[in-house]
Amino acid sequence: MSKLANPINAKATDLKDRATSMRDEARGKLKAHADEEGATVRVQIALEALTKIKRIGKDLEKVAEQAREQGCNTARHAGVDGRRKDQGRVD
Repeated sequence: MSKLANPINAKATDLKDRATSMRDEARGKLKAHADEEGATVRVQIALEALTKIKRIGKDLEKVAEQAREQGCNTARHAGVDGRRKDQGRVD
């Protein structure tokens, strides 16, 4: 229903959920390769996650720009990494 009522908020929420899921997935994979022999794998995991999250961030910026063009408030979706500009890191 919210997608029909406000598709911009729905898209932003979806993008944030994808970023959070990617972060959590990467953390799990990193923990699974915590031994020193897994260093190369950890670098690959981190790079892959960073690339995907950056892509999501760019998509979120596009959605925010659409919202600003329509006069909508974008404060609700301030960050994709669990932070808002006025707050510290949330883990």
